[in-house]
Amino acid sequence: MNRQRKNEITQQRIISALIVLINEKGFTNLTVSDIARVAELSRGTFYVYYLDKYDLLEKVEQNLISNLTRLMQTNIDCTISWLDHSETKKTTENLTDSPYRSFIQSFDYLHQNRTIIKSLLSQNGDSQFLYQLKTLIDKQIKEHYQLIFKDEKNVIPIDYKHDLLITSLMSIIGHWLQKESPESPTEIAEILINSRLLASYQLK
Repeated sequence: MNRQRKNEITQQRIISALIVLINEKGFTNLTVSDIARVAELSRGTFYVYYLDKYDLLEKVEQNLISNLTRLMQTNIDCTISWLDHSETKKTTENLTDSPYRSFIQSFDYLHQNRTIIKSLLSQNGDSQFLYQLKTLIDKQIKEHYQLIFKDEKNVIPIDYKHDLLITSLMSIIGHWLQKESPESPTEIAEILINSRLLASYQLK
């Protein structure tokens, strides 16, 4: 086993231990000694990779937010365009052949990291992570608001529609992550399509 792979495995053991301990006793109450014990590593090994538990938490959250940001930036433009112009019936049968395929990748990433994200969003986790996630969605919506909000009549003020969209997305994501038998990323994408949530300019 090469050094890089060994380092990856060690870091994953530390992160897995973090998840277990957040669920058991909460981030506030866990210690580096707890992490080392659960990960079956020495404290010295932990400090090779992280300064303390806060550094570990920050790096884990930064990695999650960074990857989601990259996926969302790539996905939103083509998703909105497809919703707005495609005359094809939007179902799971053609999702994988459409621009919505890239949107599904965001949910796929959430699904792959479900365990750690659920822990961070829980009462025992980090309230700042919820804020970071909401801020990310908020930023992406603001950057694309001209494509998203096309209600020329402006019956619903833009700030209310903006807040409705963010709140709805956060609620759906939270509900989906908490389910014991969640829908697949493709299925949750179809739910969003059928609800026309992303095409919120229809709220008029």
